[in-house]
Amino acid sequence: MTDRRNKIIFIVGNVIACVVITLLVVWNFYPQSGVVDAYSDSRCHAEWAKAFFEKNPAGYAPKVKAYPLFFYLTGLAGSLVNDIHIGIVIIGVLFALIAFGAIEYYIFRRLSFSVISPIGCILYAFALSFAWPVDFTFSLLRGKMSISELYLKVLCTNPAHSITALAPKGLSILVVMLFCECFAKKQYERKMLIISVLLLGSVLLKPSFYQFFVIAGTVVVIAAFLRRPNISNFEFTLCMALSFIPATAFVINGKSEGGIGFAISPFECILKWNRNLLEAAWSVFMGIFFCILVLVVSLYKKSFSKELGFAWLCYAIGTLEYILLVEPADVESCNFAWGYMGGMFLLFVVSVVEMEKLHDRGVIGKYGINILRGVLLWHAAVGIYAYLKFAEPYRLSM
Repeated sequence: MTDRRNKIIFIVGNVIACVVITLLVVWNFYPQSGVVDAYSDSRCHAEWAKAFFEKNPAGYAPKVKAYPLFFYLTGLAGSLVNDIHIGIVIIGVLFALIAFGAIEYYIFRRLSFSVISPIGCILYAFALSFAWPVDFTFSLLRGKMSISELYLKVLCTNPAHSITALAPKGLSILVVMLFCECFAKKQYERKMLIISVLLLGSVLLKPSFYQFFVIAGTVVVIAAFLRRPNISNFEFTLCMALSFIPATAFVINGKSEGGIGFAISPFECILKWNRNLLEAAWSVFMGIFFCILVLVVSLYKKSFSKELGFAWLCYAIGTLEYILLVEPADVESCNFAWGYMGGMFLLFVVSVVEMEKLHDRGVIGKYGINILRGVLLWHAAVGIYAYLKFAEPYRLSM
């Protein structure tokens, strides 16, 4: 009876969550898709997708070829409904729901319903879909800071101005999940094959995940081999390297087809919206406040897991790229910030799992877990508020 009840709760809860996510994505992105604006990407991406699908090179920027699958799917959706602006919103909803499902699957695979309830799994996946920086001074509610200002200073896991940011999120979670499982050395060849396909898919949608994951993954795999340099580990290292090749080959080819290059320019992007390094450091702290709390508890209780360590490595590499690198052809766009935000998203998801594992083992007590859950809810509340309010100026222009 309990299993049947859990299944019903799980199904009904997922339907409700998916409906709410759909409404939030449509509410936020549809007004943007029809208004020309220098800040929102939605209108120009919709027009580029239409031109790309219709094979009209004069109608889209060269960088479209760097992640063609997103633009092809958007163009296809637009052609099916005979409206490219509706089409790009449909694609946004699709990728938001895929990300929600991937987060939920990852949490369930790591914890199962013996550790977390079905409704808890759904609520975590929903909250992680909208995590934004905490607003310590409640400047948004007091009207002292706009949503755009908060975003530009801190950045977030789910930007309200860009549908493309949604595209690789679901695949990124699945790749990291399988990558970490490979180190158990059980059926890793099959998992590496899946990683290869998913990683290539994420690059075709938007290469933001690839730009930090491959570096982090390479560091971990080489470190594991150097720790135990034997034939078995050499085979494992070689197989993992092979799984990265399809995505890497496309990225290298994409650079000649309009993809991004890079140059070193320390602090140029992060200081573009922060007045000094101290303010920039505070912005970073605001962005991952929940994750820092989980990290402190894990270290203090000496329960720091390898998977959480890998998530922090991904985040650190994404952060370094954001701080140090620029795209020479388009410095103003700060495109390496996408990797920073992708690493932040992964860190949030893995930190939630780590938190629940610590609670299950009795490392975190009742009051501690409720405080951490409250902080996560705070992050999510700011993100939902951003999705509700960001598009108001665009809505008035419709």
